[in-house]
Amino acid sequence: MPLFGRNGHDPDAREAVVASAATLSRNNASDLRRVKQPWQERSFAYYDVVPEVWFASQFYARGLSKLRLFPALLDDQGELQPAEDPQLDELFNRVQDPHGGRSTMFYNYGTLMFLTGECYLLCTAPEGEEIWEVVSTREIDITDETTVIRRKDDGGQPLIYTTRPGSEESLTPQEAIIYRMWRRHPRKSHLADAPLRASLDICEELVLLTLGIRARIRSRLSGAGILVIDADVTLPASEEGDLTDEDAFIRRLGEHLMEPIGDEGSASAVVPFLMRIPTAGRKIGDLIEHIRVHNPGEEFPERGMREEAVKRLAVGLDLPPELLLGLAGANHWTSWQIDDQSWELLQPTVQQLVDDLAGAYLRPAAREDGYADWDRLTLGYDESEIVTKPDRSKDAFQAHDRLIISDASAREAGGWNDDDTPDEAELERRMAIKMRDSQLLPQGMRPEPKRVRGTEDAQQPPAKPPEEPPSPSKPNQASVIVGAVEYAVERARELAGSRIRTRLKQCAPCQHNIDGFPNALVASQLGPETVAEAGDELELVRGAGSCLSRVLARQGVEAERAAHLGNLVERHAAQTLYMAEPPPMLLTDLHATVGGH
Repeated sequence: MPLFGRNGHDPDAREAVVASAATLSRNNASDLRRVKQPWQERSFAYYDVVPEVWFASQFYARGLSKLRLFPALLDDQGELQPAEDPQLDELFNRVQDPHGGRSTMFYNYGTLMFLTGECYLLCTAPEGEEIWEVVSTREIDITDETTVIRRKDDGGQPLIYTTRPGSEESLTPQEAIIYRMWRRHPRKSHLADAPLRASLDICEELVLLTLGIRARIRSRLSGAGILVIDADVTLPASEEGDLTDEDAFIRRLGEHLMEPIGDEGSASAVVPFLMRIPTAGRKIGDLIEHIRVHNPGEEFPERGMREEAVKRLAVGLDLPPELLLGLAGANHWTSWQIDDQSWELLQPTVQQLVDDLAGAYLRPAAREDGYADWDRLTLGYDESEIVTKPDRSKDAFQAHDRLIISDASAREAGGWNDDDTPDEAELERRMAIKMRDSQLLPQGMRPEPKRVRGTEDAQQPPAKPPEEPPSPSKPNQASVIVGAVEYAVERARELAGSRIRTRLKQCAPCQHNIDGFPNALVASQLGPETVAEAGDELELVRGAGSCLSRVLARQGVEAERAAHLGNLVERHAAQTLYMAEPPPMLLTDLHATVGGH
């Protein structure tokens, strides 16, 4: 079977990875027996004992486990198009995990490509149903041109299979289809290469440094030091006429020190050792001295060397260095999140997986099944489940407050759609609540005016027919607009003050400075630097202008002019937010808005 390289459908992918795949057959069995390399065994050993290696392998394993592949065709322009063909779907759906899906296969593929740069795609049918697995080359031993032995563990019963090329014929329990998939080494293309290979010596340094630290910790000489006792220090004879027991002191002191180790509840753990010895006029410090051969407050020198080795390992592996170093705000919650920058490092391995499966299995299977365009067949992938898009909602809301983007764009950045848009009645109701003005409520929701007690049964004068609202051409409309604008500016300042109080409620000095002041003066009391912690000025007054626009529209002002005036009110309120007595809006703005009246 020919070796297939890149399918050409992703021109932006890096060319460093060249995928290779081949079916195990009697023509290449002898060659595959020779391509196992000693360094791969070291990679597996460090995977088991170096936590940084295990952690780094998860970048590939977990990323690929979420990948979704689908059959696709290359058109005349070299663009990838989903095939959407039941025949191809049936062929590709043949390759699945024992319990469905492909996450386990892709997980193992990512781990093995990181560690050893090669693996086997194995298909067996122990009970008549096909089982597809991705296994390491250490699990399969090629004994001759048609026979392989699989050892799932070191002590279990080996499984012997007869290999055969892939076909539509059913497998027997004694048969297996095996595809070798590997990353080509630039020097010898038939050998495998892996990201971990160049860093194996660094892994060995980490193992040796860890063993050195462990030896220092366990060493009683390094930990407890030496207790020096003068030869004259001894205990008196226990009975008259007995010789002095020269070892009694050492023996009893040793028993006192060792008893808490055997029995943590022993009183010796907290009670000091009592002794009475002859000093011959010398100080106790001259007779007994504790010599420390290591300062317990001093760090082991191997620790700094180990940190340096981890930095070299993080830079040497083909993954984001902060994944191992814990930089740039990465923690155990966010370290597995793959953004666009991390995807550039993972994407070549994804492309390699696509080429391996398409070249080794799908394209030959489609040709054998009689598919006409088998030579244009490949696999596409959907990375949406892998790549975590950055949260741009905060920037979007600020841009929306500055009237840079539309409402629809702000909703899209926050993850909402047009169905989440509030209707006009809800907007008016929520604005009335925020502005604390019941007159802004929609018709039918405004409260009835209170009646004076005792007048309920009184004769009411006949109601006069409602007067028509003044037309826009009437001269009294300008005065109505000026009053509404001044009212809206004051409401905007009160709205900003209320938001500042709420958002800075944990700031005790802030609450002290604004205690007793109305909401309209909160910003002027705190100043720009403190208010900046609560939000942008335009964001703080947002909403007052739209409320004014609806009120003016009900008064006969054209909707476009009313909206423009609402924007002017919010900008004016934001610009004068820190003034205790803000100046009125320029009459030229109002004059232009109402058309010269």
